[in-house]
Amino acid sequence: MTLQTNSESGRSSVRSIDLTLEDVLITDQLEKRRSRPPNYAGENEALVALAGTLIESPQAVFQMLVEKVLALTKAESTGISVAENNGDEHVFRWYATAGEFSRYRGGTMPRRFSPCGTVLERRKSLLMCEPERYYTFAQALCNPNEEVLLVPFYRANVPIGTVWAIVHSKEKHFDSEDRRITESLSRFAAPAVKNMQDSKRLEEAGQRLAEESRHKTEFLATLSHELRNPLSAIVNATEILRRVCPESGPAQTALGIVKRQTGQLTSLVNDLLDLSRAATGKLELRKTRCSIADIAKMAAETGKPSLDARGHRFHMILPAVEACIEADAARLTQAVSNLLVNAARYTPNGGDVTLEVSVSSGKARVTVRDTGIGISPQMLPKIFDLYMQVGESTRGGLGIGLALVKRIVELHGGTVAATSDGSGSEFVICIPIT
Repeated sequence: MTLQTNSESGRSSVRSIDLTLEDVLITDQLEKRRSRPPNYAGENEALVALAGTLIESPQAVFQMLVEKVLALTKAESTGISVAENNGDEHVFRWYATAGEFSRYRGGTMPRRFSPCGTVLERRKSLLMCEPERYYTFAQALCNPNEEVLLVPFYRANVPIGTVWAIVHSKEKHFDSEDRRITESLSRFAAPAVKNMQDSKRLEEAGQRLAEESRHKTEFLATLSHELRNPLSAIVNATEILRRVCPESGPAQTALGIVKRQTGQLTSLVNDLLDLSRAATGKLELRKTRCSIADIAKMAAETGKPSLDARGHRFHMILPAVEACIEADAARLTQAVSNLLVNAARYTPNGGDVTLEVSVSSGKARVTVRDTGIGISPQMLPKIFDLYMQVGESTRGGLGIGLALVKRIVELHGGTVAATSDGSGSEFVICIPIT
């Protein structure tokens, strides 16, 4: 909203070419005029109210501030103007107004040539008499301004706006007590502006990050779908070639390499697809009553090739008493096998990997321990973040396995945690027994 001209103001819209800023400045009158006694009680009441509002709602403190200034100074209009950029235009935005100028809340005035701009340039409180004689744009306001008291407020010692009070009639004049109390209350505007601007920046940054995350998730889902078709064709063609080629020889060796590598690619693509489904809430669970020990056995079978390829010694410890849970057996097997593959990857050849299942306190616990390189204390809080990798990136993977484990476990109402003492790692999945 811009300020609209009022033809009833009765003042000329032409400024005398001989008129200067000093002709409207009467700040020295604040010291010459007889001042009323300080109203400390009213000031304290206003500060307490502002402090409470500042904590609860930074947005609301502006309106309360101008209303307190209006009441304590006996002004007829008050407001807060804050410098901001409106596109390519530098303006003051009226964040709050009270009294006769209530209608102008949210409006703007020029920054370069305005009373507020002058206050920011001089960095001190000013009193003006009929300022529209010099700042002719102010003649657009609905009421003429007899006197205007403007007080700067700061953010990090930089003036960013003004609190102002206006009288429209000649019966009232501002004094030094009006200036003192307005300066006192205006100090509350600066932290409010800071909180509001910081909150706005955080909100905008959060929206940008959410939008970027959504686009990334959509891209991963599309990529996964697009890659599955050619991978399926490669797998089928490889199987046909294995049947028609001699049972031994270079061709079979090459086809074996192709089969293993396409299997790894298929696993990565499936993980990406599952992760995008989990992120968008489309990863559905088909829960049934199943044995936690059976899930561990299936996971061990899935992870066995990775363990054997590195010559690891694998140990599995199962509970003596059968324990059943409500779970999607395939998804939970996927989570546990991801932990086993991760342990195999980050454990030097010939190490030990242990899979243990236990039951206590109404929860089934699946623990995967290894004698690998361990996890640094700095990395532990981030280990389940998407695309996070421990150690050398050349160990393979996209850093999505553990993130997917966390999503799957949480969908089951469980938790997963990692610990490390520097000579190995331990991952514990806890699932409620129902």
